[in-house]
Amino acid sequence: MFSMEWSVSQSHQYNECPRSWYLQRRSAEGDRLRVRPVPLKSLIGIAVHKGIAEQIGLWRDGKEVSALGAEEIGLTYISRIWAQKESTITEFVNGVVVENNTRSRMEDAMHQRIATFFNMFWPHLSKYQYVTHETLDSFLIQGVKMWVQVDLATRDSMGGLLVSDWKTGQGHHNEADSHQMVVYALWANKKFEPDPDRIHTQVVNLRTGQVDRRTMNVESLAETEQRLDEEIARVSEAVRGGNFVAIPSLEKCISCGYLSLCNEGSSTVQGSRSQSVNID
Repeated sequence: MFSMEWSVSQSHQYNECPRSWYLQRRSAEGDRLRVRPVPLKSLIGIAVHKGIAEQIGLWRDGKEVSALGAEEIGLTYISRIWAQKESTITEFVNGVVVENNTRSRMEDAMHQRIATFFNMFWPHLSKYQYVTHETLDSFLIQGVKMWVQVDLATRDSMGGLLVSDWKTGQGHHNEADSHQMVVYALWANKKFEPDPDRIHTQVVNLRTGQVDRRTMNVESLAETEQRLDEEIARVSEAVRGGNFVAIPSLEKCISCGYLSLCNEGSSTVQGSRSQSVNID
């Protein structure tokens, strides 16, 4: 049917709706060149990550960085997507009525997140030694590729490895974030730092300014690797059986890029396309 690969984002999608995960994987295998529309709730995060990543690249190369430069990148991205919104934004593709001030609200939110990053966090991060950022990479779990793309990895003054991830939407830290960061730590352990005790992770919430920082250990990495083993085995069994149930809800379905291919989702959204859409 398709080759089995895995990631934290795929895990989240599968647990929310196996049907959506299956349709996404089938689409990825069948048409790798097609660009899928983006949900409104993802636009702010993508714009912020693009802007910050560009500036970190300049820092890596010994050049000057600025919040304004990051914001210009983000605004350009939003402008480009919005100019063709009927085909590039999921909710418009699905026929959802979107509030007139949505774009300005997204741009304001993006400005706030980028300002928080450069005012509160960059002065500290910029003192560290660059390792890598926003590079798609993978490691193997029982022969299955586990994909990761960390926002930034650095070395502190004591040689410890710090893996950082910025969140732009949710207002609080949750268990899924903790799991994601231990997966990143697993990757870092295999790629850069053999001593788990020297690996640190931090989730930086650019909406609230909060930071959740943790130090890894052998036990936490082993537990997460076992969890991934079990999760991959469970999903692989579902793939072999072709069992991908839909778990519809109005909020999820109006932002799903595969709504037109799902009867349950289409029935859920029918008559409710004027609902207010969460943009972050």
